Amino acid sequence: MKVSRSTAILLCAAVASAHPTSFTSEKFQSLISHESLLSDLKAFDQIASNNNGNRAFGKPGSVASVNYVKSRLEKSSRFKSWTHKFETASSNIELLSITINGKSYEIRMPLGWAGGEVRDLDITAPLAVLDWGSPGTCEHPYYNNNTDTTGKIVLMRWVNCHNPGRHSPHVDMSSSALGYIFYKDNYEPLGVSKRSMISNMVKREQHPFSFMSMSRADGLELTSRLHAGEELIARVQFKTSPIKIESQNVIAETKAGDPNKVILLGAHLDSGANSPGINDNASGAALLLALFDAINQGKFRPKNKIRFAWWAGGQEFLNLGSANYVLNLSKKETDDILLYLNFDMVSRGNFGVYDGDGSRYGYYGYPGSEIIEKLFEDYFTSMGLPVRPVHWHGDSDYYSFMSPDLAIKPVGGLHGGDGLLEDACWQQTCDNLANANVTHLEINTKAAAHALYVLSQTYKEVIPLVPYNHTAAQMAGY
Repeated sequence: MKVSRSTAILLCAAVASAHPTSFTSEKFQSLISHESLLSDLKAFDQIASNNNGNRAFGKPGSVASVNYVKSRLEKSSRFKSWTHKFETASSNIELLSITINGKSYEIRMPLGWAGGEVRDLDITAPLAVLDWGSPGTCEHPYYNNNTDTTGKIVLMRWVNCHNPGRHSPHVDMSSSALGYIFYKDNYEPLGVSKRSMISNMVKREQHPFSFMSMSRADGLELTSRLHAGEELIARVQFKTSPIKIESQNVIAETKAGDPNKVILLGAHLDSGANSPGINDNASGAALLLALFDAINQGKFRPKNKIRFAWWAGGQEFLNLGSANYVLNLSKKETDDILLYLNFDMVSRGNFGVYDGDGSRYGYYGYPGSEIIEKLFEDYFTSMGLPVRPVHWHGDSDYYSFMSPDLAIKPVGGLHGGDGLLEDACWQQTCDNLANANVTHLEINTKAAAHALYVLSQTYKEVIPLVPYNHTAAQMAGY
C-alpha cells in the first residue's frame, strides 16, 4: 500500500476528534441487521418472480425495484430522498438467430448494445477466428494475429485477464469486419477479483452489429474447427424495433452533514435480462438500504453529508444511470462530492476491494482512493478474512466518477469477483435468493459501515476535496 504512516495517524486522529467517544464504528456496525438484509433480498427476488424472472432495465421488474426502494425510504425524518429521471433510446429484439454451416446456435446480444442505431440485418459471411485472449494477448491487448477480417464475422474469446498499465484489455474493433461474436472464457491469475470487460471501439453506423455472444462450449468448438482449417459460413439474422426507455435513479441524502463534503455511495439496482439479479446486484442495493436504516436510527451523526444512490441502467447499459446523473450535475454539485463508494456482487465470492493505489495492477484511483482501499483492507484483515484486489475494468458505476469526461473523485468499494469463478449463476436464472449468502453480505455491509463511519468524520486533509478540472485530470493521466 502507498498510504504513509503519517497519513494513517492523521486519519485516526481526525476520526477520534470528530465524533463523541460514546459512539464508535463498532456500535454503528451493530446496527446492521441480518434479518433486514434477508428481507430486502427476498423482496427483490419476489419482484423478479412477479415480472418474468428478471428486474432488467426498461422492464416491469426494474420499475417495481425502483418503487420498492422508494417505499423503503419514505417518511424518514433524517433523510431527504428524490428520483432522478432520464430517458434513453433502445431496441426491442424481435428476431436474433445465427446458423453456421446450417446448424443453429444460441446467441445473445446484450440489450445495452442494442441502441436505436442498430438496424435490421440478414447477412451471410465467412467466420474468422481471432485468438485474442491468449496469454500473450493479456499482456498485449491489441494483439490480432494478422487475420484478415474484411467482410467476415469474427469469433473471439471474451477473456478475463488483468492487464498491467493504465488501460483494461480491450479489442480494437475499427477493422472492416461485419461484426463480432464472443464466447466467455477465463485466464490466470485466478486469485484476484475481476470482471469480463470489452471496450467497444466501433461506431455503430459503420457496422451491421457491434457484438453478440455465445456459450463457451460453442465458441471452443467453432474455434477448434476453424483452427483445423474448416471453412465455416455464418448467417446472422437480426430484427429490432426502436423504443424509448424512461427510468430513474433513486437518491437519498442525510439532512445532517457538511453539504460541501458529500460522501456518495452507489449500487446498480437492475438485473441482467435473463436473471433475478440477487447477487448481481440486489446485494449491493440491500447493502445501501441497511446503511440507510442504520443511520435513520439517529445514533450516528456524520460530519460529512452522506448520499445513497440506487442506479438504473447499470447492468447491461454501461452504467447509464450513474453517467446520466453525473452529466446533469452542476460544477458546484460535482465539486461538493468528496468521494464515491461502489458496491457490486457482494453476497458471495471474494472480499474484494478496489485497487485504489494501483499496487496490484498499476491502474490507480484519484488521490484519496488509496485511503479508501486501506480502510477496507485493514477491516477485513482485522477480522481474519482474506482480502482480494479488484481491477478497475470500467464495468461498474464507479467509472462515472473516475472519468475525465464525467467526474474525477477518490473512488473505492467492494466487489465479490468474476462471475465465472465466484458466481456460476452470474446473469443466469439461478441468480435468485438461494444464490445469495446473507452472512457474507452482512460481513461486507459491516465493512461498508466501518468505512463510512471513518470517512464521514474525516476532513479534507485526509481525503482531499478535489475540484473538477478536466485539463488537470488529463495531464495527470486520468
